[in-house]
Amino acid sequence: MKLDKSDMNPFTQNLRKYIFLQFVCKVVDIFDIIFLTLKRRDENVIKIHLYQHLVGLYGAFVHHNFLIGAQFTIFGFLNNLAEIFRHGFNIWTAMANKDEEQSWRLKLTNIQIAQFAISTIGLLLTLVNNSCGLSNFWLIVLLLHNVFMLFFVLRHHRNANVHKIVE
Repeated sequence: MKLDKSDMNPFTQNLRKYIFLQFVCKVVDIFDIIFLTLKRRDENVIKIHLYQHLVGLYGAFVHHNFLIGAQFTIFGFLNNLAEIFRHGFNIWTAMANKDEEQSWRLKLTNIQIAQFAISTIGLLLTLVNNSCGLSNFWLIVLLLHNVFMLFFVLRHHRNANVHKIVE
């Protein structure tokens, strides 16, 4: 539904606070790209990471300023949860045994796959039964983004396992 800035409902105001915090987190996530670039990681991973963070930043901005609804908020929450695991993983691997890193990398990829799969299913269900009158345009944009990211992560996961078997 369109954002009504005069709506002083406590639920709506709390939702707006959460969405603003989500936007701030996405701004901070941009630093992640800087660190990945400095580490000279795989160029494709950096590009998709940049895409994901810029889309997340733009999505949080649009969500906060133009659209409001718990349906959109849950996808940001899932993304933030996956980011918390990923950043925790990066901190842990900086200090941990390198032999254990690969098994945790697989678990982290599975978390990302679950995030995009749950988001895709949720968006499809919302499109089928859009009782809240959410913008179909933004639902479809978000759905396409999630499907793209799901296939990208699955492809990256498959390729990483193929390279692991070959080695």
